[in-house]
Amino acid sequence: MGQAITVRPAGAGDSRAIAALMVECYPREFALLFGTRLEAASAVVEEVLRFESGAGLQAFVAQDSASVVGMLLLQSAPRTRITESWAAMWRIARYKVGLCHVPRLLLGIALPSYDARPGEAYIGAIGVTSGARGRGAGTRLLQAAETWARDNHMRRLSLHVSSDNAGARTLYRRLGFTERGEQTHLLASLLLGQPAIIYMAKDLKDSP
Repeated sequence: MGQAITVRPAGAGDSRAIAALMVECYPREFALLFGTRLEAASAVVEEVLRFESGAGLQAFVAQDSASVVGMLLLQSAPRTRITESWAAMWRIARYKVGLCHVPRLLLGIALPSYDARPGEAYIGAIGVTSGARGRGAGTRLLQAAETWARDNHMRRLSLHVSSDNAGARTLYRRLGFTERGEQTHLLASLLLGQPAIIYMAKDLKDSP
């Protein structure tokens, strides 16, 4: 039997684990942006998280007795995008990615992103390490996000999911999310091979 999994708000010491989980759980996206330089991806994610912390970003981690096995990033205010600081962008590109990879990285950052609306808590990322899947970590992370949203008087909890991720869509529907729309970003589809994404949401005002 696997070790019990608990969920807690992330602390400053969790940033490296969160970054590593994001790279593991979103391999297609990071491979397209960084090519074979995936070892640099975690460092870049840590840098991005530092820019976005304190700007409405809440992070939760799932852990067993050994390590952090899952993460969720929750946004409740307009994002602070790293492109707002070209000095930081240059530092990341020069020392952590390599100048030859700058075009890919800039392309990924320039793609459309989602800003949470007033009263909305938006799940920007959720992932569980492969060895811990099937043990309820994803469900517990989503429940923690919903609890936070209710405690902070949010009216809606939402996320985007790839149209080809049937397992995740099933989980979200089971927890009360409904599909509200589908969209395809032409640039992301043509250059990065990304499928259509589906916006799913759960209204919180009148639900238990």
